[in-house]
Amino acid sequence: MEYDFHPAADLFPMMTDAEIDALGEDMLAHGQSEPIILFLGQILDGRNRYRACLAKGIEPRFRQERPADPCAFVATANLHRRHLDPSQRAIIAAKLADMRQGSRTDLQPQGRKSQAAAAQLLDVGQRSVGRARAVIDHGADMLVAAVEAGKVPVSAAAKFVHDHPPSVQNKLIMKAGGSVAAAVEKANAAPRRGLPPPHLDQLHKMLGVFVRLEKLGNAAQVAEAVKRTAVADDTLARLRRVAAFATSVANIVGGKPEPAEASS
Repeated sequence: MEYDFHPAADLFPMMTDAEIDALGEDMLAHGQSEPIILFLGQILDGRNRYRACLAKGIEPRFRQERPADPCAFVATANLHRRHLDPSQRAIIAAKLADMRQGSRTDLQPQGRKSQAAAAQLLDVGQRSVGRARAVIDHGADMLVAAVEAGKVPVSAAAKFVHDHPPSVQNKLIMKAGGSVAAAVEKANAAPRRGLPPPHLDQLHKMLGVFVRLEKLGNAAQVAEAVKRTAVADDTLARLRRVAAFATSVANIVGGKPEPAEASS
């Protein structure tokens, strides 16, 4: 009988094929030192031992567990045996914070861990977990894999994804001969063009406000609500200035020339 892996088991990266082969050879010589943990019919901990047993024809040794928090069980079990750097732990913590918890993590979601709780469990700073979340959400697959493998620090990867969308990330990586570390190092060392990051952050916040307004209703509905509200007389003028500026930015980004100013 072959077993599936519990979703919580996938928090930690698998060993490479070469590492699993070496583990299997060691188990042939010295036996299976730790049992493979089963939870609700799935492997919760011991995926690498299980794969090594199958590859080498070893009869696996199992133990049943029913932890109240499967994710915490996996994290605790792996931290003492894996030599992971802070960036790798941050990626795991970010995944853990995004997973729903409960006795049946895969079938009966019961809420999520906070980033702070995940950071504490993985012994890493909460700021690093936030950076890791950004890398997971906006990073190319090769970049995320490089951080998981300990080849790129999460802080450098977070800057890379902040400055470049995934499509550009892939191009830069290919341009660097497929080396993610080299691409990140070169891109992060290059001088930034245009607006400095704080101004871009402000633009993102402004766009976020408009997105929230858009969810409340269409432009006409929002405008009607503004008119019904007792606001300062300069509100309309300020809205017009913001709209004109946003239109100019959109036109420039989209490659449209700005209209020439009327001569006085």
